[in-house]
Amino acid sequence: MSNEIIHVRNGQATLSDEAMHVATIFNPLGAAGPIIAALGGCVAEIRRFRLQTQQYRLEERRYRKGRESATDVVRTRQAVIIRLFEERYRESATLKISLVELRRGFRKMVDTAGRPGTSALHFEIVHGTVGLLAEQLYRSPADTSLILLSDSLQVSDAQAAITAWRALEGR
Repeated sequence: MSNEIIHVRNGQATLSDEAMHVATIFNPLGAAGPIIAALGGCVAEIRRFRLQTQQYRLEERRYRKGRESATDVVRTRQAVIIRLFEERYRESATLKISLVELRRGFRKMVDTAGRPGTSALHFEIVHGTVGLLAEQLYRSPADTSLILLSDSLQVSDAQAAITAWRALEGR
């Protein structure tokens, strides 16, 4: 079993089965469900960037052989994940969602993560998604209005990590 939350093949990103499961939890929110799952998955993957880059640089030094370097593969994968994050965040600014349904989905998602037999990968996705949503959900518990999905997301840590990654990569 792969430990990828987001699979990258030929420059395209697809969500793992575990990430798609998180998306189904938010089905009552319609198109927002897959966006929430993708953003949560991206946050979890972005947290891995620094460690991945360090590991592959060490591996590359040991196994230089004239083929595509491991570091190049990781950089490409990271760039695709960042592109997915930015695309889904832009989409989130166009979707209105119900705070009541968002809270329901959030509780259900957290409940699934605490069940026996939950995979570590699923738990990692939930952890990334909780960080995106938790602050806004508890700020206004009586509010039942419709809001833009982007207004419910806390993405500053991910955006800072992306900015740092771009600075290190010279992009």
